[in-house]
Amino acid sequence: MIGTVITTKGRALIAKMMATETAIAFTRAAVGTGSVPAGYDPAGLAGLNQYRMDGKITAVSSGNETAYITFQIASRDVEAGFVVTEAGLFASDPDEGEILYAYLDMSDDPQYIYKNGGEVNKVAEITLGVIVGQIEKITAVIAPDGLVTREQLEQALDGKVSKEEDKGLSSNDFTDAYRDKLQGIEEGANNYVHPATHAAGMIVQDASRRFVSDAEKAAWNGIYQQSAGYTDQRIAGLINGAPATLDTLGEIAKAMQDNENVVEALDAAVGKKANAAELDSHVGNTTKHITAQERTAWNGKLNPGGNGSDLTVNFSQAATRANIGTGESLKTVAGKIMKWFADLANGAASSLLGANLTANRALVANGSGKVAVSEITATELGYLDNAKSNIQGQIDVLNTGLTNVEGRIPSGYAVNGEITYQYNAISAMVYIDGLKNMVQGEYITIGTLPEAARPQGNRTYNITDSLGAFVRIVIQKSGKIICMTYNAKSVENIVESLVYTK
Repeated sequence: MIGTVITTKGRALIAKMMATETAIAFTRAAVGTGSVPAGYDPAGLAGLNQYRMDGKITAVSSGNETAYITFQIASRDVEAGFVVTEAGLFASDPDEGEILYAYLDMSDDPQYIYKNGGEVNKVAEITLGVIVGQIEKITAVIAPDGLVTREQLEQALDGKVSKEEDKGLSSNDFTDAYRDKLQGIEEGANNYVHPATHAAGMIVQDASRRFVSDAEKAAWNGIYQQSAGYTDQRIAGLINGAPATLDTLGEIAKAMQDNENVVEALDAAVGKKANAAELDSHVGNTTKHITAQERTAWNGKLNPGGNGSDLTVNFSQAATRANIGTGESLKTVAGKIMKWFADLANGAASSLLGANLTANRALVANGSGKVAVSEITATELGYLDNAKSNIQGQIDVLNTGLTNVEGRIPSGYAVNGEITYQYNAISAMVYIDGLKNMVQGEYITIGTLPEAARPQGNRTYNITDSLGAFVRIVIQKSGKIICMTYNAKSVENIVESLVYTK
């Protein structure tokens, strides 16, 4: 038993969700009766080796970068008993749809599930602890008809008030603790009414707070009135009818300081006044005065470095495309920009406007001369990595003088039964001429390459035959050539050339 393994696609999903700060959504859990083929890394699985049925997810929790998913397999859902030897947890990938997130090998601790209606019924509850990294939110599809254990039921009922005859219970679950608290309150404890007034005798005086008698208040008021009347009288006598501009000591002192005498002050003031001729000359001066129209035009001008967010401009599209130059008017600049956008909307790049293009595809010029998405994916473009010359020429060279691999396709799987190879110092090619009669979940070794033709790391090829059967062929660095099937269709005939760099 190798424990729970996060698949390669599961690790890729963790990276995606952490980058976008998005929750991981677990869609279902399932069990099967298969097992991991010898020498195969379960992280590369895309599904269970021998799927049997889905379980019912009943609980989800997380902590310390780990999520715990609990699901049940019950006899009530089983028509024929079987032995559970593997389990898988599936999640939703925004790019690939549903993927196998984690795989649990149970071959060392299998669980037998009895059929429904037999003498023995069983509920197997399995909890998968899976790494989720620093993703804070985990979601899962919880089955509404999942079963609860006796311990869970007792915990839910613990502390509830038992219902008694002729005594109703509220939805607020009135407890014994609340009852004891109410019984400790004396009768009439909440009947206190605060009085509207207080007797003055209940107030305690101190050095900062003392009462004032009516006689004391009358005496103090009399003193204030006498003082105010005397003060007003003396001030009026001091002013003695002086004008408002000279009725304070400060104004008088400033006037005496600025002028030696009143006559000099009057002469200075009168000397600053304009005569009738000067006034008429100023009013008639058109250079010093502006019209209402001139004032409006000047106010509408934009100051250098000012805010032009509300500025409007009248312009038309330029005749030809040209770069914007320093010192050009806003009208000219806007016309040039409009010309660039118009040509962009009508030219080869017009197809780029609007919705995003399909991700991870090569771009081509379509029959209308527009930029378009091709059928070639980014993965397929990657196949050209390290190509040094014409691809067909390299394949033709590799096809010359092919040598048989050590071993043939096992009996019962061969169409023509031939595996050949060719290699040089940089690359190699394996040619499989006929592979058939494989069904879902099969895992076979069809040959072994000599050391000189082996890759430095595993090379994986996903192949679909003419009838839709999906086969994964792995050329291991040990030289073994392994075939695996993944869908329910039978493999009829696989003929393929596998080219790789060593």
